[in-house]
Amino acid sequence: MPVPETNTSPTAARLSASAAMLALLAGPAQAELVEYSLEISFKTLNISGAPARAMLINGSYPGPVLRFAEGDTARIHVTNRTDEDTSVHWHGLLVPP
Repeated sequence: MPVPETNTSPTAARLSASAAMLALLAGPAQAELVEYSLEISFKTLNISGAPARAMLINGSYPGPVLRFAEGDTARIHVTNRTDEDTSVHWHGLLVPP
């Protein structure tokens, strides 16, 4: 099967090359400091038809979605308003030991 010909003018090729060079000079996207504050508490909820004690994060169940981009620094402040030791379980995030 023949490969279709492209009709790229010298001007378009120069513009394309210039755009590629600018992208290389700009480097990767700037990493950001992304901060969240989480407050953990308990409340009785009725999700399945029977009241049950639920752990809430910032007053919601399930907790909020935290969004980051690769390279960002994540700073997460957690306040435990319960009378129990508590940990946070993360999905989709590689957390160093």
